[in-house]
Order: sequence, then C-alpha cells, then structure tokens
Amino acid sequence: MKSKVIVIVYFIIFVPKVIWGQETNNEKIAKEYYEKAEGSPYNGYLQKAAELGYALAQYDLALCYSNGFGEQRNDYGIAVKWLEKAAKQGLPKAQVVLGNYYQNGYGVKQNNKEAVKWFQKAAAQGDVEGQHNLGFCYETGRGIPQDMDQAIIWYRKAAEQGFAQSQYALGLCYNEGEGVLLDEVEAMRWWRKAAEQGYSDGQNALGVCYYNGRGIKQNKAKAEEWWKKAAVQGNKHAKENLEYLYENY
Repeated sequence: MKSKVIVIVYFIIFVPKVIWGQETNNEKIAKEYYEKAEGSPYNGYLQKAAELGYALAQYDLALCYSNGFGEQRNDYGIAVKWLEKAAKQGLPKAQVVLGNYYQNGYGVKQNNKEAVKWFQKAAAQGDVEGQHNLGFCYETGRGIPQDMDQAIIWYRKAAEQGFAQSQYALGLCYNEGEGVLLDEVEAMRWWRKAAEQGYSDGQNALGVCYYNGRGIKQNKAKAEEWWKKAAVQGNKHAKENLEYLYENY
C-alpha cells in the first residue's frame, strides 16, 4: 500500500517537472532553429521551428506559402493553417494577416466578422495595423455595426503611434466632419504627419491644402512640391493635380 502511495506522489510531483522541462527544451530548440534559418525558407530550419510551435517561425512560414518562397508552393490554404497557429498563440502580426485573409477570402471563405475578431485581438495588444483595420471596419460597417465614434478612437490610437495610413484616414475624417467636428487645420496637421513619412496619399492631400489654402496659407509652390513627391511614387491623383497645375499656371 505504501509503495502505491509513493508511486502516485512521485507521479504528481515529478512528472509535471519533466513535462515542463520538455516544453521549455522544445521552445529553446525551436528558437535555435529559427535563428539558424535567418529568415530563409531554403535550409529547413524554419519548418522545424514552426513544427515545434515557435510562433514567429509559423508566421514566417505562412508568408512563404502565401508568396511561394523557397520549396513552399503558393498555397493560401496552408498559409492560413500556419497563421492560425501563430495567431492563437497571440502573435499580433499573425492576427492582422489572418484577419486580412478572412476579409479578402484568401485561403478561407470570406468572412468579415471573423476578420474583425482577429483585428480586435491585435488592436487590443496595441498593434497599429490591427487598430487601423479595426477603425476601417467600424467606419465602413464591415463585419461590425458602423460606428464612426469607434472608428475615430481606433484611427487615433494608431495615428498617435505614427501609423501613416491612420494619420491620413484621421485627416479625411476631420476634412469631411465624419465622426468629428469639421476642422481643416486639424485635417492638414494629420496629413502633414503622414506626408512627412512618405505616405503618398498624405503628400497629395497636403498638396491640395497648400493649393487651395485650406487649413494653411495658400502656397502653390508648396503644393507642387508635395504633389511631385507623391507622383514619383506613382500616386495617380497627384499626377492629375500636377497636370492641372501646369495647365493653369
């Protein structure tokens, strides 16, 4: 009877330690494999690290499958499986990409509600792209009831962290009085932040502000300067604005 008690106690006390030690060791090995991979899908280490449950490796491997890098064929279905593994471990960038896949129907049946779910998880962790995408969903009512107040909240969170797309979107809201009081100065301020980061839509919008004197003193030379910056990046609207400027000088 005593021996049975001893065996049971041993199992309760020591086996969990062995299991915990194994899990810790696997994580260490996975990390070593990931570091050896050096971002390359060709040497097999990325696959090994992903199979051992390393979230960053699972995310990178998913991108390899979605883009057809290395030996991985272009396969969104397999990419989604690896993204889900990483996303469920709480990796924000995996959650954002998985949300994008659900929103666009890449490798899965298109599902806006599922997209919102993953954007919310990433946004709650402070991920700027997740916050921006969630703001867009609230603005457009995709997968969630339209709510401009919430859209502004999430755009602002990302914009204040320096995310250019959200700065541009927030500028549009102020320019049109959507979800906030119309304020051309505030619109111009956010567009300038986006423009100074090289975001072409922000550059084009800032050029429009200078051309029309909206939110800032009119200055057509400055308008041309910002439109040129955007046009070099292929911004269609900036090219059209430059053509109009030159035709009406």
